[in-house]
Amino acid sequence: MTVKFNRAAASTFFSAPDHTGLTIPASPTTWALGILVCFDGLTTGDNPQHLISTKSTGQSGAFNLVYQTEAAATSHRNRLTMYFNTLTTPTLVTVNDNRAGDKWLFVFQQTGTTITVRRCPILANMPSDGSAVVVDGTAERNAVLNGSGLWLGARANLTADKMCDQSIGRVFFMADTLTDLEVAKLAHGMEVTDLDKSPLWYARLDNADDFVNRGSLPIAFTKNGDITTSESQPVFGYSAPAKPMINDAPTIIGGAVGQAASYTPAEAINSAERAQEWYVAGVLVSTASTYTPVVTDAGKNLLVRQIEANAAGSVSADSAPVTITAVATDTTLPTFQGNLAASVTVDSITVSWATTASADNVAVARHEYRIGGAGPYVAASAAEEAGKSHTFSGLAGDTPYRVDVRCVDTSGNASAPLSLDARTIVPEHHAETSITDEDFVAWLASDDAITNILVETWALVDGVRTPFFWSTNGYTTEGTNNPVFYAPVVGVSIPFTEALSLTSTASLSAGDIEIDNTNGMNEHFAGYIWADDVLAVVGDVRWARADYRPIFVGHSVGLVRKGPRAFALRLRDMMEGLNYPISERKFGGAGVNADTLIPLTFGECCNASGEWSNTSTLERQWHDGPIEGIVETRANGIPISEQVIVSESTGKSLLTVNNESATITATVQGDKFGGVFRKTIATLIERLITGYGKDVGRYTLANIDTENFAQFDATHPQPVGLHVRERLNVIEACTMLTSSVGAQLAPSLDGKLQLIQIALPAAGPAMEIRAEHMVDGTLRHVQHIDPIAAVKLGYCRNWTAQPGMQSNLPAEHKGLFEKEWPLTVTRVDEDIKRKYKLDGDPVMRATMLLRGDHAAPEAERELALWGPGRDIYEFDGIPDLLMLKKGQRLIVYHEQDGMIAGVEAQVIEIQRDWWTRTVTVRFLK
Repeated sequence: MTVKFNRAAASTFFSAPDHTGLTIPASPTTWALGILVCFDGLTTGDNPQHLISTKSTGQSGAFNLVYQTEAAATSHRNRLTMYFNTLTTPTLVTVNDNRAGDKWLFVFQQTGTTITVRRCPILANMPSDGSAVVVDGTAERNAVLNGSGLWLGARANLTADKMCDQSIGRVFFMADTLTDLEVAKLAHGMEVTDLDKSPLWYARLDNADDFVNRGSLPIAFTKNGDITTSESQPVFGYSAPAKPMINDAPTIIGGAVGQAASYTPAEAINSAERAQEWYVAGVLVSTASTYTPVVTDAGKNLLVRQIEANAAGSVSADSAPVTITAVATDTTLPTFQGNLAASVTVDSITVSWATTASADNVAVARHEYRIGGAGPYVAASAAEEAGKSHTFSGLAGDTPYRVDVRCVDTSGNASAPLSLDARTIVPEHHAETSITDEDFVAWLASDDAITNILVETWALVDGVRTPFFWSTNGYTTEGTNNPVFYAPVVGVSIPFTEALSLTSTASLSAGDIEIDNTNGMNEHFAGYIWADDVLAVVGDVRWARADYRPIFVGHSVGLVRKGPRAFALRLRDMMEGLNYPISERKFGGAGVNADTLIPLTFGECCNASGEWSNTSTLERQWHDGPIEGIVETRANGIPISEQVIVSESTGKSLLTVNNESATITATVQGDKFGGVFRKTIATLIERLITGYGKDVGRYTLANIDTENFAQFDATHPQPVGLHVRERLNVIEACTMLTSSVGAQLAPSLDGKLQLIQIALPAAGPAMEIRAEHMVDGTLRHVQHIDPIAAVKLGYCRNWTAQPGMQSNLPAEHKGLFEKEWPLTVTRVDEDIKRKYKLDGDPVMRATMLLRGDHAAPEAERELALWGPGRDIYEFDGIPDLLMLKKGQRLIVYHEQDGMIAGVEAQVIEIQRDWWTRTVTVRFLK
């Protein structure tokens, strides 16, 4: 608690009942005066504000510590000044400005006749040095002080408008010196008595009952409550913790050679940190949480020392010793379960065993791997064990490989291997093209074009990944070295439709390719498994393969019959590769959460809940790897960060006090893969695409339009957050992020994933569409979108809603924790509301945005976009428009529906038939 002094109409002040003892004597010559101040009062008042005074300035023997306000008639605005004796100009002026909201501990140290002022900000953590302390000014004391008493605030004989209006937490005076470290400890919250110092006087302003009114009016004050900030600074008036205590002694569990020994800690109180030391025959051998005895330890005594510590000191307790026993020769094979994952390039395969679990009756020593399905295994290095992955390099492109990984115990017993089949990427065609983009567009409109569509795909044939090359007109690649024949089995009409969602919901585009099966010529296809990559390209039958342009990049999802004489190869675009759970990794083991998914946290998430990873040790997990950090941990909404040890490298935290029955939550800054903390939409989606989802064939940066992502990130830098505790597909996760700004994830013609925002005007340069670009008479109205009068967005999601919370929090704070979306922003167009008689309080739309100053502009943007109502049109276009892109910005000119002068539009759907070279374009205006 602190007491805030308020300006009053007449002379008022506070003093302790024994204020006459609060003096600054002429001797000793070495003293320290400390004051803890929160500058939260008037900074625009006309007069200085007296914090401490013995007499009015200018009187013999006077001492005054004064805050000069912003508008004070002095050159020392926003500074602390000291006045001595009869001088009406300050003897000491601090160097640094003070502003509303600042919280500082000031120490005025006199040594001889020199006074030095040091300042230190309020520190959230107990300091280990005095680096936070800075010198703020020096002066020479020029007179003897003989004040008969000391007042906090204005003295009775000071003018009425010089009442102090700052929050003061503690004031002390001592005949001693303070080191920088001691000053820093006081700024953390310790008191001078905690430093074994003996102040001559000490005023701790805990509540109003400590004071009596010596002025002419009743005391005017406000009790501010705990002075805290978003940095979780401690309250003023902090009391040093009691020294830890340990009841009883720890107990060792285990103690056989080759088997990890652990211990059950003894009950401890007042502890902030726990450590341990393992001793074999009196020799320290480890400080880890467990110790695995080696063969030479057999027959010796094993002892564990439990150490509990906090800022006040540490205590320890030793276990009863146990005799280390030898074990019989171990012949039990370790177990290795789970799934391997792989990512591939043209010449490498990276295998990961992060989602596996290895166990042994004694202990697992290492992992080993090999490639090719035969030959010796190679032991993983220490770095590979830590990262749980290995990269095989120098491989051939477009080649299948079998990868095996196994675990080995301390006796050399090896588990059965886990295996996966992976294929390196097909090398890109690097032949020089003779057809430029301009030539290709001209060819699309040419009557001389001989269109040919080539399809390249794969299927599992008797368990072997086998390539297939098809075409519409038949085709053989040029050259004599391994020419490729494309069988003419593809149906002549392959329409492809691509569309954007007006609700920013990412979706899969579906279609099929018709395969000829006349007279059963391809009946054997029915027995194959079609679930692989598909590439379709278009060009002229006379062109080289390198001159063909991609028209579909995606995946096959099965082969079905299409009448008696054909098959249909079912297609999905590149979004299919994201139609997988973000993660299926579970805790495993024998705990209560064995079958629970390990939670994931991306960006910053408020009040996330995580999961218990080990209830016996009170370990909680927030992410499946390194995190940036935890801003604050809470139990039923009450901050308990001082009771939590955070491991940023593992994404876990350890509670040092048993709050297991409470709802434990935290504000978490999550995933920090590769040492980079990502918190924007584009960077998080890139991380989800390349780091999560399916284990085999996971997308890489080669599948992302990195230029588009960079541009989107530059224009949408708003921080967001995503906390995942249940099954969630990558597509769904990406949609939650992109829809926050009315955007969506979608593939381009060449299969690269892009971020596209529905907007008018749309991003990028505009293409003009005029009557000559449309087939005569084909412009048609498709849909009218009604006006809306308001947009309401939710932001700063509370990831753990706690309705009916039982805690001592103020009611307004409880309200923030009880709702999933306690914070919203609404924007209303009163003109549209009045004209169309519409509702001004719409249904809230959820976003993953964190800040109101980011949600408000987005609400305004969406209201400007959808408020007046919109229309959707479509037309059949000339072949040149086959190359249009989803989301592209258009300026449409047409005599119909008010478009004669040109209107802003955005492409939202394109249906292309590359065989007939026709296109239908749908746009929003």
